[in-house]
Amino acid sequence: VPDAAPVPDAAPAPDAAPAPDAAPATDAAPPVEVQPACANGLDDDADGRADFPADPQCGTAEGDAEASVCAALVTFASLGPSGGLFDLSLGASAGALTSPGCGAGLGRERVFAMDLPEPARVYARLRSARGGAQLSARLACDDDASELSCAAPAFGDAELTLNLAEAGRVYLVAEASAFEPAFAATLEVEVTPVAAPAPAAACPLAPGAVRLPSGGGRVPFDSASAVDAFSTCAPAHRGQVEQVFELSLDAASRVSLGVEQSARDTVLAVFDRCAEAPALIACDDDAGPGTAARLDDLVLDAGTYYVSVEARDAEQTPLLGMLALEVVRLVGAACANGADDDADGVTDADDPGCASARDDDEVDPVGPATPDCANGLDDDGDGATDWPEDADCARPGRSSEASGCGPGLSVAALHPVDGSPDELAVTLDAPSGDDALDLPCAAGPGGEAWVELSLPTLSRVVVTAEDRFGRVAAALAAFSGCATDPVGCVGAEAATPLILPDLAVGPLFIAVEDAPGLAWPVTVRARVESLVRACNNGLDDDGDALIDVLDPGCAFGLDDDELHDPAALPECSNGLDDDADGAVDYPSDAQCRFAGTPTEAPSCERDVPTSRVDATEARLTLRTSGPNLYEASCGAGARGPEQVVVLTLAERSDVTLRVENNDYDTVLFVRRACDDAGSEVGCNDDFNGLASGLDLQGLEAGDYFVFLDGYDRGAGGADVVIRVAPTPPNGGRP
Repeated sequence: VPDAAPVPDAAPAPDAAPAPDAAPATDAAPPVEVQPACANGLDDDADGRADFPADPQCGTAEGDAEASVCAALVTFASLGPSGGLFDLSLGASAGALTSPGCGAGLGRERVFAMDLPEPARVYARLRSARGGAQLSARLACDDDASELSCAAPAFGDAELTLNLAEAGRVYLVAEASAFEPAFAATLEVEVTPVAAPAPAAACPLAPGAVRLPSGGGRVPFDSASAVDAFSTCAPAHRGQVEQVFELSLDAASRVSLGVEQSARDTVLAVFDRCAEAPALIACDDDAGPGTAARLDDLVLDAGTYYVSVEARDAEQTPLLGMLALEVVRLVGAACANGADDDADGVTDADDPGCASARDDDEVDPVGPATPDCANGLDDDGDGATDWPEDADCARPGRSSEASGCGPGLSVAALHPVDGSPDELAVTLDAPSGDDALDLPCAAGPGGEAWVELSLPTLSRVVVTAEDRFGRVAAALAAFSGCATDPVGCVGAEAATPLILPDLAVGPLFIAVEDAPGLAWPVTVRARVESLVRACNNGLDDDGDALIDVLDPGCAFGLDDDELHDPAALPECSNGLDDDADGAVDYPSDAQCRFAGTPTEAPSCERDVPTSRVDATEARLTLRTSGPNLYEASCGAGARGPEQVVVLTLAERSDVTLRVENNDYDTVLFVRRACDDAGSEVGCNDDFNGLASGLDLQGLEAGDYFVFLDGYDRGAGGADVVIRVAPTPPNGGRP
């Protein structure tokens, strides 16, 4: 191979020609303003629509792209207008969207687009076995600011409830809320068309109350303000967000209510009215799934009721959800519909097949099952047979001819609590089903359950009946032996104990009457206090040959000291006619209740606890107990124990009296002379609920006797508030 020829040296480069002088500078052209894609007049994504608002991918005119980020980066699935159930996988890769309310998720999103043809309530729940799921909703897929709601719980399912007032598209965004490997989840969507709510007929406490369908159904609710109309069994703070519904029943019905599709902890309650002093019929916090409230099998008579759905917390955010209502009519086809359903010639209460008005079967029992009050026999041997001849048969369908507390009815015995003979209790599963009594304090056709206890001594008895929700919500009546008339009675609406201040030795029967909304089983409790004292025990405790009321050491029946006779004999045992009425001492002088009574002159101040007031305003906290000594023109005679306030007026005055913080049904009456019933100047039983009140104008100067007493035989504690103002000239008239 010959040697390669040598490369010749490169020719020298010529000198570069000198650059010509630069042309003189001119003014620069103004920069061109670049418009965002959603305002540049171009159809950037070639979909036939240009810019905002024509292109739906442009949320605003400032949008940087007409193409959808959602379309490019996430998986779409379309839901029909009724929703559905969908399995999906979350996590495992980076996400593209950010939730303003819950933050950026940590996994690739699944976006579900749903077109709604009409206004609707949308409930969505994202379920996963391991938690860590996040769910949000927005009106524009690419526009974070259009988010409607989001949920990212640390544990459990992510739930949303949306109220969409207009037809259109909504996007549901499901994603993982934490760094997780891919995991399975299920999206459940339910859509309920929303009609304009029907307003309640009359609900002064909650003007926004909504009417419920009387036949049942599912009704959405959305309370965005804290009306706080009712006091429920929620915690004792005020200001909870609350939605109120009105339910009208044209017949006795079994009603069940439940809160659904609410992410909040709810409380559900039923009341008898939507006006001043509503009575709570039933209330629940968490009887439903999770923290959802539910009330089952409420037996309600025909009438109008008010249902409260309340947030248990005090957050002032909208309370959203669904109220499910089930109504089963208990009458209308049997024992209260005015028809002869079994074609035997008798109707409703006159039919032997009707044990009570709530009985939904008029068919007559046969053979041994025939009720005593329709079997043609004198079952109780009192000479009267069946209804209507036997006075103890309230209806032919009653199971026993015996009196309410006699044999033939199932009677439960009270048992000592923790071994104490003074604290007794028993739990009753249900009433007998027999409407045996028409209690003076309880209206309605409820059957009774019976309880018995034996009193070995003169006693004071306090009885309560609490249902399974712990509410004092039953009508109670007490009978000594088999007496026809009760010695005490308290209605379910009072929600107070039955207080029996002085009962003789012997059996005591207590009737617990079924009431609308009473949730059985019911626990009956009785507290028994012996009233036997030294001055009523039949013994000569001090050995002076004088016993009890005859002993000068006994000033009253519950005096527990017979031993210390006063050095100066009281007027009622001193052998003198101190009040010059022609009668000397006890028992001749009617003003002497005992030998130890200090004065023969009439004075109720010596017999009852007394307070004195001469100020223009006073509040006295009082508690009544002991025997009944004075009665009034109202409050069923006001036969409970009394406390007396002596009010001294320095001039002609207007007097306002109010009872507050009472734990029983009170009566207020005022007398000018303490012992003279004819001097009564005013009497009131229920001024505000079970609290009494009086407004007395133009009372002349002097002493007035204000009695705090109880309806029928009621007793308990209360505050008496007294306000006094001079009567204006001419009674305030011009």
